[in-house]
Amino acid sequence: MAVKHTIEYDLTPTSTSAGLHWFTLTVRNVGTENLVGLVKLNSLDVYSIDVYGTGNFVRDLKPGKEQAFPFQAQVNATGWVYISLDGWNDAGIFHWESPRIRIRIDVASSDLQKGSGRVHGVV
Repeated sequence: MAVKHTIEYDLTPTSTSAGLHWFTLTVRNVGTENLVGLVKLNSLDVYSIDVYGTGNFVRDLKPGKEQAFPFQAQVNATGWVYISLDGWNDAGIFHWESPRIRIRIDVASSDLQKGSGRVHGVV
């Protein structure tokens, strides 16, 4: 999982074929305060990747806990997305964004069926 400040995150897949696809975003609270808010998967170019929906609500993400969220997107070309979380923690209102994440059109879509296509690292 990639880490930025008090949020650890994992988005799968990061390699797919063109078309309508489901993505799974797993968010883990590695901080010391409870988190409540709206988590979104955002596109940097809606022609390449158009993410559907208005986001998912995080009811109460306690320190050390994780939660997975489904997102559906139309993938037309290789492009970039990022994750945002707007909400509250014990200290008050906060806004968090991940670095950009590349979603690649994979010509060998059979690799995706074998479980490839995962972003992982430390930011």
